[in-house]
Amino acid sequence: MAATDAGTWGDVVVAGIALALPLAALREVLPRGALAALPCDHAAVLGAMPVRGVSVPVIDLGLMLGRSPAAPAPFVLFVVHGSRLLGLACDAVNGVFAAAANSRSATRNVDSRAGHLFDGSVRRADNAALVNLLSVDALAAMPGIPWIVDPEPERQLGADADSGAAGAVETPVRSLMLLHAGRVRLAIDANAVEATLWQPRLTSSVLAQGACRGVLDFGTRRIGAIDLVALCRLHAQAGSGSRQAIVLRHAQGLVALLVERVVEIVRVPAVDIVGGTLFGLPQPELFEGMFRDATWGEHLILNAAALGAHPELEALAATNTDSGTAQQQHGETRKGKAQALITLRLPQEVAVPIDQVDEVLPFGGVDGMFGPDTVLRRVQQLRGRVVPVICLARLLGWHPGSASPSAAVLVVRAGEQWIGFATPRMDSIEHSDWRRRLPASDGAPGVAAQVAQREIVSVGAPGAERTLRLVDLQALAEALLSEGDRLVA
Repeated sequence: MAATDAGTWGDVVVAGIALALPLAALREVLPRGALAALPCDHAAVLGAMPVRGVSVPVIDLGLMLGRSPAAPAPFVLFVVHGSRLLGLACDAVNGVFAAAANSRSATRNVDSRAGHLFDGSVRRADNAALVNLLSVDALAAMPGIPWIVDPEPERQLGADADSGAAGAVETPVRSLMLLHAGRVRLAIDANAVEATLWQPRLTSSVLAQGACRGVLDFGTRRIGAIDLVALCRLHAQAGSGSRQAIVLRHAQGLVALLVERVVEIVRVPAVDIVGGTLFGLPQPELFEGMFRDATWGEHLILNAAALGAHPELEALAATNTDSGTAQQQHGETRKGKAQALITLRLPQEVAVPIDQVDEVLPFGGVDGMFGPDTVLRRVQQLRGRVVPVICLARLLGWHPGSASPSAAVLVVRAGEQWIGFATPRMDSIEHSDWRRRLPASDGAPGVAAQVAQREIVSVGAPGAERTLRLVDLQALAEALLSEGDRLVA
């Protein structure tokens, strides 16, 4: 690869080292299964893993570099070199990235030892971070490593595009990540994927509505997780297999898309992709065409741009919060039992207890049923019950401003009555282990404002704490019912 052509790379963690490999060298990644012993005396060879009827040798790069692994790597990354195939024990695969133009710095080390595996660095185009490169050429040249003949060479389409014969006409190639869920076969541009999560731990959340199934931890963030097949309305049940996820970056934040299986990344000649509107699908605008993979069959290609602009993804991306992982890594602990809160913008930032919210409804519907500036915005039905929807900002004496993509209605139960509090922007889920009750204010303009001013809480990571008003929605709903306040002027 020429130094001026930074190219596209796979972002992986091997032997505890964050590295990048040329996308053309990556075949697929699979969970590590049982390895069969091989008649090979190389210290780095762990054994052979069966893959579609072929035993592929697997090596541990850490053993080659003198690094003893604390635990077996959970994945195997399969790489190709020419017509040969090899498996690398792999800690994580974080997707692919495009490198900044002219950012490739190559080494000129001719030593044949393991140190030669270092092949310089590239700078990521998205966040300007430097990533060290692993030389597949140097790995292939090392004696004693048992590569096998690639049993499926046709799957490495375009693998030699960078070093083609002089005068050859280059064919445009796209890198697609294959995603399976039940009978549905999907593909998405691999460059749009921020990361791949192979064993995400999904936890319940008040955000779980529509296609959202809850939240999961990604690095130091807690992000919303959407069932991709349900979002596309392809069918209600995607299947009961193990769930994996991909992470997309949105202007508002990150969001995870749940599938049953992330299969592999393939390089596909652009001429093999059939474009056009997929007539008959519930949401054809989310797709750009289809293609047929020689091994996995027909795949619908998702339109990454249209997917990123979907209102449900926009709303969830805006709710990213700190998962607490960073504080735990630094040995910090919370005092007592932390309370989970939802932070809102009314337009001032406030917090509400998450355990008081029975349900989250879409913000849409008839708004201003009783006038443009009334506190009571509308009355609607919810499972056989009448729910008054109240503008929380107006109730507390503020003007709400325009609704954001994360606007919602928080439903709270007060006795036998349900009350919905409309909020123009729902920011995030955070935790607080500190709260303080304030003395009652004689100047508060009504029972609602008095209830809202009784407590403050501290939220945010150490060094970036914020002190917010705690709005007790339960007490607020009960006060409204007991006082019988008129909410329509």
